[in-house]
Order: sequence, then structure tokens, then C-alpha cells
Amino acid sequence: MARSYRPRNSAVTKELGIETLYIEPGSPWENGFAESIHSRFRNEFLATEVFENLAAARKLTAAWKEDYNHHRPHSSALTQPLLS
Repeated sequence: MARSYRPRNSAVTKELGIETLYIEPGSPWENGFAESIHSRFRNEFLATEVFENLAAARKLTAAWKEDYNHHRPHSSALTQPLLS
């Protein structure tokens, strides 16, 4: 049974006339951004790394996330890193 999602700022969104959309779990095609980041993470990181243990996986994941968000250029951000 699907549960509805109610954002914390629902009073503000209602006042502004903004409606939220429900994305069915397991339907990544309904959210292009999430599908894009998951695809990049899978292809650029998960497919290229071998993890010795959970601690190593966490450390490597944090390093990839830092590089992805702070150092590499992004076409959607006019070739600037997402977070500076």
C-alpha cells in the first residue's frame, strides 16, 4: 500500500499554489535527476571499485561524492562544480 508524502512546508506550498507529485517507488523514469545520478554512480563508481569491507566502501563512497559535488564540472551547472 502506497503512503502519501506530505512535505514539511505544505502550508507554504499550498499558499503558493504549488502541488507536489507522488513518484511511485521503483519508477525512476518519473524523476530524471535521480535516475541520472544513480546511473553515474553505478557506472563511474560501483562498476569500477572492489570493496574490501564496509568501512572501505564508505570511505571510497565519501571520496567519490566529494569529487562529484565539489570538483568535477557539470553540464547542467554550465561546467561548474555543483557545490563550490
